[in-house]
Amino acid sequence: MSPARTVLVAGGGICGNALAVLLRRAGIGVDLVELSSDWSVQGSGITLQGNALRVLREVGAWEEIRASITEDRAVNYTWFHRLLVEGPWHRGRVVLAGDAAHACPPTLAQGAAMSLEDALVLAELLTGGADWDERTLAAYRERRMPRVRMVVENSVRLGDWLMEGVRDADVPGLIGRTMTVLGEHP
Repeated sequence: MSPARTVLVAGGGICGNALAVLLRRAGIGVDLVELSSDWSVQGSGITLQGNALRVLREVGAWEEIRASITEDRAVNYTWFHRLLVEGPWHRGRVVLAGDAAHACPPTLAQGAAMSLEDALVLAELLTGGADWDERTLAAYRERRMPRVRMVVENSVRLGDWLMEGVRDADVPGLIGRTMTVLGEHP
């Protein structure tokens, strides 16, 4: 008999919640913890592209989210940062996902989508029957890094072009190339 597998997800953001749903659906025990006592959403709005909507549909959350969008919200202006953890995304059995591993300006509207894809890929690897070992957790980063790096770098590039007023920048080309890659399964 194999040992019971359980996961502790720290952070109830879009990535943490999606990962918890996907793992529970596969029969893995999940404890989800969040430091904030009210779990109210504060911050920037989320613009979701097709790759994020696919994951939200997969976890069964999209219809409820869509139905809850009933009023305009105040705009919250904030600084946006670039982050891409170059080293391992895990230590032992502690794994980084979403903004903890990578974050970028909202110029390509892919922050939430990348977090949702992290949850999907990590859940696929953890529920695929392999041992939860160094190889499996390293495979998660190896699978995600090329796609995440492209999004972070292209988001930053687009933001730079916008801030610097580069008139001859190939914005449509950059967005088109990025979205073509993102149309593929993560």
